[in-house]
Amino acid sequence: MPELTVPAAHLNTLATILAEMAPLSPPPAPKGRYVLARAIPVVVKAAQAHSNALKAFLDGAVTQDAEGKPIYGEGVAPGTITFEIRPEHQQHYADLQREPVTLPGVRALTRPELGECPITVQQEMVLVACGMLLDEEPG
Repeated sequence: MPELTVPAAHLNTLATILAEMAPLSPPPAPKGRYVLARAIPVVVKAAQAHSNALKAFLDGAVTQDAEGKPIYGEGVAPGTITFEIRPEHQQHYADLQREPVTLPGVRALTRPELGECPITVQQEMVLVACGMLLDEEPG
């Protein structure tokens, strides 16, 4: 069974990109659509699990107000937050983000399987960085 391993920090972005690719026209070749159909639910589930674990960690690791409640601010981009991690937790945060996550049943998409699907340069960069897009079948 194929397995792809990606750094935890890339999971949310990868899930978003894969979902964005599904309705593109022209779509990936049939084998590419199959790869995406198998990958999307697995990546989304892993991204949600990582987000939940990260939120639980951050609630105890970010700076807190006088009442001991975590201080989260509104981020620059819509739907994002800002926070400051206390120094004693910064290394653990970095380790959580670098942690490799194995995605069972997910394999990389090849460029021939991608076909003429019009992905952006940014999408391609993330797919390549995650090992989700290869020039040819792995040997």
